[in-house]
Amino acid sequence: MSEPTRQQLGAALELRRTTWLLDDQIAHEVGLDGATLRAALTRGMRDDPSTMCAQFAAQYIQASNDLEASALARVQTGIKGWESSAWLLERWAPRRWGKHVPEAGPREKIDVGVLIDEIAARQRTLNELMAAPPPELVEALRANKEQLLPLLSAESEVTPTGGGASGDHDP
Repeated sequence: MSEPTRQQLGAALELRRTTWLLDDQIAHEVGLDGATLRAALTRGMRDDPSTMCAQFAAQYIQASNDLEASALARVQTGIKGWESSAWLLERWAPRRWGKHVPEAGPREKIDVGVLIDEIAARQRTLNELMAAPPPELVEALRANKEQLLPLLSAESEVTPTGGGASGDHDP
């Protein structure tokens, strides 16, 4: 990684002021690699403000901010061609101006076969409980019959004498 010359930094600054090129593209246009331009900017932000790199970094960042602000102003005012400015902003700074669409669906792969097996196992357990409910469940249902009856609708598959209940209940 070589040190950029004053001419390269000046040309990079002029491109930043007048184009929507990305930093790596600007670096390429002025004969630098992207890492060299980024290093000059980083060093400039840490240097004494009187150094050449610090002055370049401040002007480069200001030029980037000005370019972005002018595009944003076109979008906000809705002047003719605002859509192209919005498009540029979305692609130039996607984290700031891009469309933030939440990811749809689960982030992990679901094995549908395993899910079907789990549902079938739960259905078997439920069927067993409905066919021959444990005595403690029957006892609990009878003890709480008055509280449970209003919760059961006419369309419910479970009747007060059916010997079972469905759903979760928090006592």
